[in-house]
Amino acid sequence: MSDDSQVFWVLTTVDINPNKIPEALECFNEVIQSTKENEPDCLIYRYYRSEVGEGNTFYWIGKYKNRAAYLHHRELPHLLAWVKKWPNREERHSDIFTSRWVFHNMSPELGAIGWER
Repeated sequence: MSDDSQVFWVLTTVDINPNKIPEALECFNEVIQSTKENEPDCLIYRYYRSEVGEGNTFYWIGKYKNRAAYLHHRELPHLLAWVKKWPNREERHSDIFTSRWVFHNMSPELGAIGWER
């Protein structure tokens, strides 16, 4: 397990109904803004849209100061409200996300290979 001195990364994938991309972007923009405003220990918070297939797979990349910052992120009121509103599949949004959200927590000491500038 990562210690508090190591940065902590999360990669998440989710598939979107191709006809609901605008609604998904609204969802993503909402959490991006609230995370930026409320979480100084979140260093990167980005969604990327895949160019493969219908372009309806999105990848979220989060970089946190450490594992504790990520765990804190998951408990903050703004995120819990967002989860209830969007990914929790309220009736009005049940057709936006066509797959479950898949989270991949990544700790550099477990085998990061490569470099960054």
